Amino acid sequence: MAEHRHLKKPIWATLISGLGLLAFASVTSPAENISYSLVVFAIALIFLVSIGYVFTNLRWGRVTPRGRTRIFFVSSLIIVALMLKSSGSLSAIEILVLLLIGAGLWFYSGRRAF
Repeated sequence: MAEHRHLKKPIWATLISGLGLLAFASVTSPAENISYSLVVFAIALIFLVSIGYVFTNLRWGRVTPRGRTRIFFVSSLIIVALMLKSSGSLSAIEILVLLLIGAGLWFYSGRRAF
């Protein structure tokens, strides 16, 4: 674990945001107030970015600027898909548009000069 000392903060962020997400989602009802939904999606974004950072670091040993950008893009697309799904407006066309946007952002993040 000595070689993974720099993972302490992302692991703690993953654990705290995951527990916070579970606690907030179980205590509140996002259907009664839209601001609850925004908090749930914000906590979920923090959770996805943190867990993406941890997995990337464990898999490849480090996280490059390109990797950080891709983690954020993928996490954002997942959150947007969850938002559309929870509102009941995620159809095949929206899935196709999200996939095209995701592919474009993935390509752009690979070609951008850091």
